[in-house]
Amino acid sequence: MERYADRFGHELDRDIIVMRKDERSEKLAELRDAPTVELVEDSSTPEISDDENDALRDELTLVENELRKLKAQYQSAKNDGDKETLRSMRPHLESLMAERKEIKSILSGETSIDDAVAAKSSPIEQTVSTAETAEDSELFTKFVGIVDELLGNHLPEDILSTFMESNDFETYRDVASNPQSSSKEERTAFFAIVDSQLGNMPDSAISNFLQSEQFATYEQIGELYS
Repeated sequence: MERYADRFGHELDRDIIVMRKDERSEKLAELRDAPTVELVEDSSTPEISDDENDALRDELTLVENELRKLKAQYQSAKNDGDKETLRSMRPHLESLMAERKEIKSILSGETSIDDAVAAKSSPIEQTVSTAETAEDSELFTKFVGIVDELLGNHLPEDILSTFMESNDFETYRDVASNPQSSSKEERTAFFAIVDSQLGNMPDSAISNFLQSEQFATYEQIGELYS
């Protein structure tokens, strides 16, 4: 039985997209604190010095170069139908596009550096975080449907009965009844419970699951909540 549990109990490495937000915020803070020359007649318009202008344009060039590279990779993955790569790249692309928009806004005078620094933890971060949360919830809901059917159809009767009388089943039932509203901690506990029960299925059911498209969903959830 342990050899089946090992198939599902392994730790899955998750690709970490390194966000450049902190580095950008530090640069904006440095620019904000740098001495500037204020023109009385134009006091209503945010002013930036030549050094600030040059630094922002250099940063904009770096962002746009990275965007061009990532967009080419994104398009290639899209043409290949590589959904996992698309999913992992999307938050980074969105962050870079938001960063480019912010820098252009400062250069055009629409936004001051002070305002950009003050907002460093709100619009960009919240937009990406919200998008990721919605996508993860949708994927987790799909996962719950898959494993609920698997366990209900393939767990031996005695093991299923024992499981339904256990404390783990209370957690399983609570999360399965409303997966989208469950917390990360609850999803992590749910995955651990399911992970242990999948190894109790018959050999044929395990083999079929490993070869099915549904196993890809299992792996994605394992990356998020194991």
